[in-house]
Amino acid sequence: MPARYTSLSGGTYNTVVRVGLDDQRQWVVKIPPPPDTPRPGYEHELLRGEVLFYASAATAADIPVPEVVHSELDPHAAGGPCLISTLRPGTPWHEISGTVPDDERRRLREELGRLVARLHTVAGTGFGYPAEPFGPPTATGRQAFTGMMDAVLDGAAGARTLSGVIDGERMFWGDPVADFVSLALLGNVEDDADFLSGYAAVAGPPRFDGSVRLRLALYRASLYLIMLVEAVPRG
Repeated sequence: MPARYTSLSGGTYNTVVRVGLDDQRQWVVKIPPPPDTPRPGYEHELLRGEVLFYASAATAADIPVPEVVHSELDPHAAGGPCLISTLRPGTPWHEISGTVPDDERRRLREELGRLVARLHTVAGTGFGYPAEPFGPPTATGRQAFTGMMDAVLDGAAGARTLSGVIDGERMFWGDPVADFVSLALLGNVEDDADFLSGYAAVAGPPRFDGSVRLRLALYRASLYLIMLVEAVPRG
C-alpha cells in the first residue's frame, strides 16, 4: 500500500518516522541506532520498555496511549529492532504551552494529574528497568535505584572513546619526538600529564633531556613555519 513518510523531531535516541497510509491510517515507526553506535550502557533495548509501557497503560489503567501495531525487540533480528505504533492525534505540549490560556492550562494539568494517578496504580513484578543490561527486576526499589544511578555514572565515565587517528598526510619516517609537537599544538607536551601517562603505559616514560628539548624546539619551529607560510596560499 502506498505511504508517505515524514521524519519527526523531539526524540534523542531513536529515529522516528511518521507514516501516512492511503487508507488514512497514521503510524509512527521507531528505529534505534545501529548496535555499534557509541552509547551509554543503560541505553540498550529501550523499545522493550516502551512496548511494555503502552501495553500496561492501556490495559490496566485505560490511558490513551499509542497502540502497538508491530514490534521486533530482538537486537539481532534480521533488519534490526523496531516499533510500529498508531499515531495519537494532537500537538506536542511544548509547542503550544506558551499560547494556552491560564484556565485551560489549569484544566489540562488537572487532567494530566488524573492520568498519572491512574498510571501509578499499575504494578510490575519487581523494581527497575525491564530491559538489558539491568537484568530481571530487583526485589526492592533501593536496589533498582542504586543500579540505575551506577549505570548513569558508568555511562558518564565510558560513553566517549577515540574512534580513530586520521589526517596522516604529513607523516615522515624519522624522529618520533616530532609527533609531540602537533599533539600539543601551541603548548608543551611536557605539561600533558594524561597523555604522558598513556604513552608511558605502552612505551615507558619519555625522557625530556636536553637533546629531546632541542629537537622539540626545531620541530616546533618547522611546524609553526609551515602554518605561517601556508596562511597566504590557503587564504
